[in-house]
Amino acid sequence: MRKNRLNFIIDVIMLLVMVVILSIGLLVKYMLPTGQEKWELYGENREFLFMNLDRHQWGEIHYLLGIVLIALLILHILLHWKQIVCIYTQWIKAKVLRILLAWAFLVIMVLIVLIPFIVKPQIGEDESHYKNKNNQQEVLEKRIPTHDEEHTYSSIDINGQMSLDQISKEYNISCSELKKQLGIPVNISNDERIGRLRKQYNFSMQQIKDIINEHQKLQNHE
Repeated sequence: MRKNRLNFIIDVIMLLVMVVILSIGLLVKYMLPTGQEKWELYGENREFLFMNLDRHQWGEIHYLLGIVLIALLILHILLHWKQIVCIYTQWIKAKVLRILLAWAFLVIMVLIVLIPFIVKPQIGEDESHYKNKNNQQEVLEKRIPTHDEEHTYSSIDINGQMSLDQISKEYNISCSELKKQLGIPVNISNDERIGRLRKQYNFSMQQIKDIINEHQKLQNHE
């Protein structure tokens, strides 16, 4: 009776831990973007937190809960060991085959655990050159604005989630003009987000603001 109660408690805890692991996985996947996604969506490395924890901290909790789940699973197997052995011996009659399969299964599990420490990771393209290049552009282009420009720039609010079409409608400047000034091919959709285009064509948010500012000046003079 005590053993059955213990099995029930362990199973309930395992289910709870699995649900929490799933929830954190969904949180990290869909609510806390990676560094690259931040640059594509917002054009800058904004900080995203949930319960005052960032993506990496939630990832650490996810990892620790995975270890807890494995420990509970091992305990679950130990409590059902006699049943497992009984079913295994009934299923595979030949003793030699049982031993070989058991050892093969054990070796495979050990290899899976050791793979992260053995394999050499593939090194992809360094994204920092893109960020550094954009940062350098912004530094080179940065200058002290006049009083009138300060007021103008404060009214220009651009972020990486905005599309060319949204900027065009918001600031009354044609998409074709924006593409021409930013070096974006004319066949690119006007619905493309600025964050993604910024990465692909290496322009800065400051450049967009400058283009809008100059366009507004020309409109005012007219």
